[in-house]
Amino acid sequence: MDSAHVQLSFPDVYQGFAEGGGIATATTGGLTLEFQVKDSLVGMIKSDIRRIAIPIGELHSIDLKQSWFRNRLFIRVRNMTALDGVPGNNTGQVELRVARRDTATAQALVSILMLSLSEKSLAELGRQGLTS
Repeated sequence: MDSAHVQLSFPDVYQGFAEGGGIATATTGGLTLEFQVKDSLVGMIKSDIRRIAIPIGELHSIDLKQSWFRNRLFIRVRNMTALDGVPGNNTGQVELRVARRDTATAQALVSILMLSLSEKSLAELGRQGLTS
């Protein structure tokens, strides 16, 4: 599998006065977030659809936490500007919610990105001459 797409939502945008949702797409080259924010009162005020591309070199870690009530996807980046404009961005980390029905797809997304991160780390070690 070369890519995975999962629907996501952002918890507590603007202290609950807005809600956000979109799609996360993972490829071997990185992660792309496409999302839109709208007010949670009447839903008529919407932002433009934003697209944030995070190259694999900027990605620090990605983790899927599963519980009985919700699945949360935590994304950490090496540079805070990589998540600029993403709702909930907190010092280079963002929490996304994933519906329980999309758990398998979210696991595939995490697997693709973790494999790419591992391959990148091994390539760097190879360039440094630390592998045999």
